[in-house]
Amino acid sequence: DVTSSELYEYGMQQMEKKDYAQAVTYFTAGLDMDEVPNKQALMKKCIAAYEFSGDFESAKKMMADYVEEYPDDESAARENTFLQTR
Repeated sequence: DVTSSELYEYGMQQMEKKDYAQAVTYFTAGLDMDEVPNKQALMKKCIAAYEFSGDFESAKKMMADYVEEYPDDESAARENTFLQTR
C-alpha cells in the first residue's frame, strides 16, 4: 500500500517536472487517506501546485482550510493575503 508520505514524494517529483496538475492529483490522494501524518506538508504543496497551474480558486479554498487548521503558520498567513488579491 502507498502511504501519504510516498504520495507527497510523487507529487514533489511532478512539481520538479512542472506537471502541476499531476502533482495536485498525488497531493490530494495523500490528503484523502485515512492516516495523514504529513497533512500540513501535503496541504502546503497542494496549494502551491494549484497556484502554479493558475487554479487560484482551488488554492484559495484549500488555503482557507489550511490557515484555520494551522493558524500559527505565519508564511501561510502571508500567502493567504497574496491569494486574496488573485
